[in-house]
Amino acid sequence: KLDAGDTVHLEYTSRAPPISPEFYLLGPLELKSQFDECNTENCLLLGARRAEWSKLKTTWSEPRAWQVASDAVVTWDGGGTDGTCAGGNGNAWNCTLNWSGDALPTSADVATFNATSVKNANITAAIGTISGIEIATGYTGIITNQVNSGTAVTISTSFSQVTGTFDGGATANIDNNGTFSLTGGTFTSTSGTFLVGTTFTISGAPTFTHNSGTFTFDTSAATITPSTATFYKVSFTSAVAKTIADSQTLTVANTLTLTDGSIAQTTIPAGGSIAA
Repeated sequence: KLDAGDTVHLEYTSRAPPISPEFYLLGPLELKSQFDECNTENCLLLGARRAEWSKLKTTWSEPRAWQVASDAVVTWDGGGTDGTCAGGNGNAWNCTLNWSGDALPTSADVATFNATSVKNANITAAIGTISGIEIATGYTGIITNQVNSGTAVTISTSFSQVTGTFDGGATANIDNNGTFSLTGGTFTSTSGTFLVGTTFTISGAPTFTHNSGTFTFDTSAATITPSTATFYKVSFTSAVAKTIADSQTLTVANTLTLTDGSIAQTTIPAGGSIAA
């Protein structure tokens, strides 16, 4: 029973159907009060069946429904061995046996690394396009890019790392058209170009190494939160506004290239050079 002035905390827990990629509507939540023609015992005991629910008066309703995105998750389970993976590399990303369902992540999938397996993963050949990379709690292994030309992977939604080690090592580009979030672990960029299409955030106490590569911020207007990271080269190439978060400094050790667009709330250190 709620009285005037009472406050309650409401939250959703949802489990989307196993269909991906897909969007689902959740809500709006409604609170009802009892009408005389609804038998209280039946309404409560039977969970207010639809016919009985319709007899109740709506006292409050959320102003909107919630849209929930469901992305398929393919988890690194490390099931491959040198003897069962092609090329004799049991750590290869492109060995299907290393993934849940024995199928490689596709453009609809988030490649997820967690405590399921902490085995190291090697990107030995171009992956193509996947939905995202998530290096989640529990993963203590090393993901290493060994591709030396072209684009090692194209990411459509997000790169997220909270633990473990990501070694972009080789010279191939990594094209992330979505968000970038680094909150823990050790991240070493590619010595080629790492592209970020939207929001870029570093927080917490991760280790960030630029590896003498280039970070290119393109595609969409977004906020950049670099924390204490030092970049080697940074390039802004799209006709959009990028905002450096308040009280943050974008530190570039070598060259900052301004081809198009605009930057706001920026403090640029004296070292390095600016090319436009």
